[in-house]
Amino acid sequence: MFKSRAFQMDGDHADVSFHAPDGWPETPWRSLKTAVCRIGDPGLGPLVCLVRFSRRDDEELDWKHTVDPMHYHGTDQFRLEVDGSWVTTRHAMHGGHFGYQESGRVYQEHPGADDDHSWLILVYGDKRGEPATLTLAADREALAAGGNTDIGGAGVAATDYPHPAGPKGIPAIATTLGSVDGGHRWGSFDDASGWDRLPGGAAMSVGVLGDREGGPVVCLLRTETAGVVAPAATYGTDCFIAVRRGTCTIGASTYDVGDNRVQAEHTPSPEIVAGDGGAELMVVFGDRRGVAIGDAPDWLAHVQRVIADLCGTLATA
Repeated sequence: MFKSRAFQMDGDHADVSFHAPDGWPETPWRSLKTAVCRIGDPGLGPLVCLVRFSRRDDEELDWKHTVDPMHYHGTDQFRLEVDGSWVTTRHAMHGGHFGYQESGRVYQEHPGADDDHSWLILVYGDKRGEPATLTLAADREALAAGGNTDIGGAGVAATDYPHPAGPKGIPAIATTLGSVDGGHRWGSFDDASGWDRLPGGAAMSVGVLGDREGGPVVCLLRTETAGVVAPAATYGTDCFIAVRRGTCTIGASTYDVGDNRVQAEHTPSPEIVAGDGGAELMVVFGDRRGVAIGDAPDWLAHVQRVIADLCGTLATA
């Protein structure tokens, strides 16, 4: 299921770009815009949120108490800093850095101080756990008076929380980079030494998060050469594709850094071909149960085995 107020399907896919935020919904701040879409299972699928910040000399944002007060969510999260800089739980992220975060972890985030912009992609693993719970009463009062309404669930009582496990959810992250440490697993495209090697030569890192049955899969792909990065395939779930570095073509469309595509479920997805110099890509499969339909080529069969192994570690945890 695909649903978004920021961009719409055009045939079998939808395009959205950090370069063209004019159609994105307004926020209370001129320097900050967000675009959100739902993919995967209608009940427990992920939310993908694009956050675009451009620093303005005439606007000073109170990130600590108004834009992003101390809070936690009832679902696991994944972040990719596409370009610029960002700080999450005091961890500095720059272009190509990413991180997994367990549900129920109290945190704040904000743009980095050493850059004038940030392009961030945030994946909430289970939409039922997206509403936030603020930890400080003063921040809840400020939010009620006109703060960041996008932070969602500040006013949601624990007994009414949409996730069946309550406002802290159930952490369920497994990655090919290893287990979480202190609630997080950080990584970078610049350090792909421990990544898997796919048929065709691209390096791959995979993670699962959110609901243990129907949660999303994050697949990070890196190649230094031109050529096919992912073969043509039909998926039983929506896929969100983001370009972090380089260029790629998908069917008749060319995508650059900051460009993103949602491929609709049950539609033939063209092969992804990296341009000269290679590319760094993120592919989010909305539902791990629908990664492929019918016969899978060697590439996709390999990915499916990795996903099965990760889900197996969760089943025995």
